Amino acid sequence: MYYFGEIIRTIRNQKGMSQDALADGICDISTLSRIENNHQEPHPNLRDLLLERLGIPPSLFPSSKAKYDIKLLELKYEINQQLIHGRHDKVKRLLAEIERIPNLDFIYLQHIKYVRAIMLMKNKPKEAFEALKEAASMSVKDLSPDKIMEQVLTQDEINMFRNMAICLERMEKNCDAVKMLYALKKYIEIKINDKEGIAPTYAAILFSLSSWEGKAENREEALWLCEEGINCCVEYGTYFSYAGLLYNRAYNLIKLGRKDEAHDSTKCAYYLCKVRDNQVQYEHVKSFAEEHGIVL
Repeated sequence: MYYFGEIIRTIRNQKGMSQDALADGICDISTLSRIENNHQEPHPNLRDLLLERLGIPPSLFPSSKAKYDIKLLELKYEINQQLIHGRHDKVKRLLAEIERIPNLDFIYLQHIKYVRAIMLMKNKPKEAFEALKEAASMSVKDLSPDKIMEQVLTQDEINMFRNMAICLERMEKNCDAVKMLYALKKYIEIKINDKEGIAPTYAAILFSLSSWEGKAENREEALWLCEEGINCCVEYGTYFSYAGLLYNRAYNLIKLGRKDEAHDSTKCAYYLCKVRDNQVQYEHVKSFAEEHGIVL
């Protein structure tokens, strides 16, 4: 019978990964050694992080969680949902609630720093970038895009890098931003086994890259990125970036003089925004269609 520690050790060895690489930034090597030898049961958060770094969906190894852990996970999930929809007042209230809980481990302390950084991105990208670097540095040794492939990253860490790239673009450091996102794209394609779990992040990366390549008038590259992102959304049923990718596809097709092909993408983006009640994006797509004589 295989215990969790034996599974972790087996997969780590199969991947040619050292204990130091797997534990780096999230636990001591001595702790990992005790877990791998079945002398210590990992905290649920640590357990999930170890699995994520190995590219294994945590859902494949369900564990019992105490009420304390369930409450924290529920708060973290709710914070992320409110953040996605830009409801920062609700996010602040939820952060205050989670901060009142005693003895938070570094995983939640890092998440709090990460969320506070995200809320700065729209108006203060430089400040947000520094805050994201501080949060990511709690568990990632080297934040250079050139070193991303050498790291072992969790999904939260990948998203920290992704948002750092968005900040760089807003700071008009486009080359650095594009370099970071292409490095993340390659990392996900090569090193992440849980393609379904990472799909929303992967689609968001492709959306940003397609937008930036389109602005740089690299139309064919932008279209290729859109197609890859759209296929990801359809295959894994993730729709947060779907409308944006469809719009980017239509935009670049129009610029290439392929209006007939742009019609279907524009129409799909329009109705998807309407169904998801995304008023800002809905009006944007509607104006685009009217400007180019596309009948919805």
